[in-house]
This record gives sequence, C-alpha cells and structure tokens, in this order.
Amino acid sequence: MKNYVRSERRFHLARMKKRAMTIYHDWPNAYKCANHIKLCSSYCCGNPRKWFHEKTLQELKAEISYCEQIGNEFRVRHIRGGMN
Repeated sequence: MKNYVRSERRFHLARMKKRAMTIYHDWPNAYKCANHIKLCSSYCCGNPRKWFHEKTLQELKAEISYCEQIGNEFRVRHIRGGMN
C-alpha cells in the first residue's frame, strides 16, 4: 500500500490557501496565512485566557453545566455574574 502523506499535506495546504483567499478576498497575499487563517493575536483577536486571565466561553458554559448538575446554585450565580 502506498503512503499518501505528502499528497494529503499538499491537498490540505491548497484547500487552506483557497479558504484564506475567500475569507480575505481583498488582500492579495492572503495565502500566506493559510496555515492558521488568523492575521493577528492581539487582545481583541486572541485568547481571553492569555490577555485577561479569564476563562473562555466554552469553559464557562462547561462550568455552569457542571455546577447545575451537582446542585451548586450559588456557584452558578457567581459564574453568571449576578442573580440570574
């Protein structure tokens, strides 16, 4: 059986370049960010845990779900930031 690792890698790179060109259609060198699609990592685009030492939205939802399952209503109100 032949190993298709190189061809798969080339295929995915071409796919990501095409996707980057559709996302950033007005930027002629959009294919340069094809590996990550993200142009910057500043505080407005980056991870809130890195910049503000906060949990991400997904982590907050998981923690609320866990606290509701175990019945810790005080902790759920604290996570949501008020008396919801």
